[in-house]
Amino acid sequence: MQAKYLTPALLVIIAVLMVFLIFQNRELSTIKVKTENEDTIVRIYVALSSEKHGKEYKLEDVEKILVKHFSGATVQETVGYYEGKREKSLNITIINCCDWKLSDKKFRKKIAKLNEELTDKLGQDAILIELVSNDGIEGFQTIE
Repeated sequence: MQAKYLTPALLVIIAVLMVFLIFQNRELSTIKVKTENEDTIVRIYVALSSEKHGKEYKLEDVEKILVKHFSGATVQETVGYYEGKREKSLNITIINCCDWKLSDKKFRKKIAKLNEELTDKLGQDAILIELVSNDGIEGFQTIE
């Protein structure tokens, strides 16, 4: 007699779980859609040495340029290699989100101006810019 009631009870439990999982999936999809926006992360890879100017730059030299264009960024000193030669370099990360978020067009324009000044004032032959957004990853290289 208990087996008669066990099968329908299991079916009800399975149905309730399926409805719960479907609802949960919709809830996660809604949350995901709400968080998708134009947030962008830019990484700029720049050497501290310049063959063109015949000198080695310091972090402070780059900071002076950077703060003219952006109020927030992360700068990490690294070791890079260019044409097989080891050189001191910087990785600059700028995130376009939150309270300081700019339109994509304005943000890209500011990145382009920063890139132009870094290239000019640091005497760089090439600067690599990596832009990561919801649209994917783009790479740009400045070559003078």
